[in-house]
Amino acid sequence: MLARFDSGACFAALLGGPENGRWIIAPSEAKVRTTRQYRGNTLILETDIETAEGDVTLIEFMPPRGKASDLVRIVLGKRGQVAMRTELIVRFDYGTSIPW
Repeated sequence: MLARFDSGACFAALLGGPENGRWIIAPSEAKVRTTRQYRGNTLILETDIETAEGDVTLIEFMPPRGKASDLVRIVLGKRGQVAMRTELIVRFDYGTSIPW
């Protein structure tokens, strides 16, 4: 069953800090340039990241599938080599509930 649209967020770092939950996919090194755009008339977000060693595109979307929501995040290498890192901090109810 889908969560209510007004239920407490589990990735709320935009409202607070990392302790409120987030899921980062980013280059390990400092970024040189980042641009974002939606693909055409869709809700597919594309983030182009340029570093000194190469370029990648992060493609993110939530396809409709039955009762469960899925988040798809794809890192597409475009030029050179870019070491990527990920950090997943799940905190329910705007960071007030730590699941473990």
